Amino acid sequence: MAVGATKVGTPPNGTNLIRPPFFLGLALALFLVGRPCRAYDYSSIDQHALSAPQGIESSIDSLVGYLVAPAKNDQERLRAVYRWITANIVYDSEGFFASFSTLSAPVAAQTTHVEESTDSLTPEMVLQKGIANCEGYSLLMKAMARRIRQMTDLAQQATGLEIQQIKGFAKGYGYRVGSDFSGENHAWNVVNLDGKWCMLDCTWGAGLPNEKGEFVSEFEDYYFLTPPEELIYTHFPTDPAWQQLDKPVSKEEFIHLAFLWPAYFKYGMKTVNQQESIVKTDSSFEISLSVPDSILLEADLLAGNNPVEEQFTFVQRDSLDCRINALFPQAGDYTLRIFTRPTEKNETFKETLDYKIIASGGVSGPAGFPLTYEPFYQHKAYLHFPLSGVLHPAPSMAFKIKVPDARSVILMFGDKRVELGQEGNLFTGEAPIDSIPPAIYARFPGSMNYDCLLEYSLP
Repeated sequence: MAVGATKVGTPPNGTNLIRPPFFLGLALALFLVGRPCRAYDYSSIDQHALSAPQGIESSIDSLVGYLVAPAKNDQERLRAVYRWITANIVYDSEGFFASFSTLSAPVAAQTTHVEESTDSLTPEMVLQKGIANCEGYSLLMKAMARRIRQMTDLAQQATGLEIQQIKGFAKGYGYRVGSDFSGENHAWNVVNLDGKWCMLDCTWGAGLPNEKGEFVSEFEDYYFLTPPEELIYTHFPTDPAWQQLDKPVSKEEFIHLAFLWPAYFKYGMKTVNQQESIVKTDSSFEISLSVPDSILLEADLLAGNNPVEEQFTFVQRDSLDCRINALFPQAGDYTLRIFTRPTEKNETFKETLDYKIIASGGVSGPAGFPLTYEPFYQHKAYLHFPLSGVLHPAPSMAFKIKVPDARSVILMFGDKRVELGQEGNLFTGEAPIDSIPPAIYARFPGSMNYDCLLEYSLP
């Protein structure tokens, strides 16, 4: 019997039926482990940066001198500085949320407004206080990186290291997909390593505000040497030249770009049929994602800030193709939010991709998708039809489901059993729908039990 499962009945041949706990809240799908975002091993230089002795930050010279001592190249020197800043400079959350409370939600972001005048703010002040907003983080990064170049020049070591602070708008805390904006609300860095421009964001690398509005320190490797073609999804420089793209993105294009977070790129995900973040539809929506390696994926539908009932989203996969279906209870604006995490790591799910959906209508009457159980995802099942979770009485209803490696798949109407025909991994059949809603069960090699994959309901 599966962990947490309960025996719910016995079919005619005496084989046990197993209905495991169903998934509450978010729809879930299972994939293979994702590729790392970057192959370079920073573990040694990171540990060196995190082991900096107390008091070494008394000056930029002494701190940089310590951090770069074991580094083999400019990339490691820069990494040591990035790792130290993200671990030791505390974000000025009090100042941010005081500023954030004065902003309208569409233009608010996860960092404080860039100050109109920064003459009074210096890297030395940031180092002394140990607290900063995005302006302070990026100024300190710039100063320490330039000190690296001075040191390597004095040592007569060739270096191609260049760094600048850039300002613009970032889609962060409080930003709603598809919202317009004006002015600047963030500062970050652009760096040239050996002729190649990449992006650095120490602020976002240090952590994020949570849903309670509290800043949570959590190191994010992704914002170190981020490719320009990826960071443009969330960071829009005021000067288009600092996008470092062959064809700069306009403000309107930036607003309509899909709202992508680091996990999307880390796991090599691709949007197949929906590239823009704003979707106009009727009462339903479907998106296809290509996910080459195994991750866990969840999809949550929100109306404003309120979650919509779980039966209005449905996630499943067929080989590399993940399909997410959504129904809308009524006309209005919705957010479809997708979360991911690796299957091999016990991590929390992280926001990966957001869509703004403008539904012109809503489903009428009882509606939703089938209620799914853990074996549906464990065995990578894929339901072709019926996708509606609410089945109306009919003299005959066709069923088609793909269940890899299943020995047998059956429909159960209470104690009545209907065997589905098998052709490879596909199972098909027909059955009348009357007063008892069906459930689909499957039996797998090495077991005499039938595990419940999903359940339907009646109006």
